[in-house]
Amino acid sequence: MSDIAFPTFARQMLDKIKSIKTIIRNKMTKVNGTASIYFQYSYDRLKRTLLKTGKYIKPSFWDEENEIVKKLHPDQIAMNVFLDSQRLKLGKIIDDALMHKQDPTINFVSEKYKMEVLLNVPKVNGFYDILDQYVETAKTRISKGIISDYGTLNQYLQDFEQHSKTKVLFATITKASTYDDFLTYLKTEIKNQRGG
Repeated sequence: MSDIAFPTFARQMLDKIKSIKTIIRNKMTKVNGTASIYFQYSYDRLKRTLLKTGKYIKPSFWDEENEIVKKLHPDQIAMNVFLDSQRLKLGKIIDDALMHKQDPTINFVSEKYKMEVLLNVPKVNGFYDILDQYVETAKTRISKGIISDYGTLNQYLQDFEQHSKTKVLFATITKASTYDDFLTYLKTEIKNQRGG
């Protein structure tokens, strides 16, 4: 290999290196001040995507340089173990694809990650977290209008929770009586908003 060809060859190899970083988006925090923790999968130098971990943290607890939760966080060990295990699973998806001569494109890795990793995460979240997770993972498949409708539904459910003094859970909202009470509340609320 000539000296002139090497830099081109090296650049081609660097362009093909797949990488995973663990990051948060400081500028996109929730009302409670927490930000989503993501895996940033870089297919090459130009193509990358963010894969949600389902975990949130206040930016002050995030060590950006080391890509870990700081020791000051009360649940630091469990969060870091969780993130490490999820990152390893994501890495295995990429490695398995390469071993089977499958191109680990962003779409391929994103779909495999959602099916094999995210859907197998223990469900310890509440009703609203699950609703938020669904909207976040479905953003690429559904319209902005539907996302807005989910936000409105979320707000009405929280208002209904306060009005009825009933905690909204999957188990309660699927009961016919709770569902009927919610619909009655919704009709009354919408009627009142319209001045009726």
